[in-house]
Amino acid sequence: MRYRSLVLAAALSIGALISPHQANACDTDDRPVRVVETADQLLQRATTLESQATSKETTATTLERDASDTEARARQLRTSAIGTTGVNRETIFARAEGLDAQARTLRAQARQRRLDASDLRSQARDLRNRAIALQGNRGWRGTTATAI
Repeated sequence: MRYRSLVLAAALSIGALISPHQANACDTDDRPVRVVETADQLLQRATTLESQATSKETTATTLERDASDTEARARQLRTSAIGTTGVNRETIFARAEGLDAQARTLRAQARQRRLDASDLRSQARDLRNRAIALQGNRGWRGTTATAI
């Protein structure tokens, strides 16, 4: 029994000496570092997010306009199909259906852009609130807030 313990201890010791990996229990390079942002940095990020939100809103407006134009073209095609018959009429209706599908896709993209813009504005608001907390409850532009 004692012999077995000695052999096991010797094997572990030799294994530790031969092993190419060393323990890094006290190595400070691997510790996670928390980045602390200043109020000005938070406000700058909030401004950037607001700018991105405005851009997404502009894109959404353009997509909505394109969807309206596409729907109008589909209506025009359907109107023009009234005087035709046969295969030509079916082709025109198929084109109109395709335009309607395209308009639905454009409207869905516009809705998504608006949701994204809303999310970005919410993030910007949170950043401004964090900046206010960092500044000691001063206004988000750096001026002291006064009670009304």
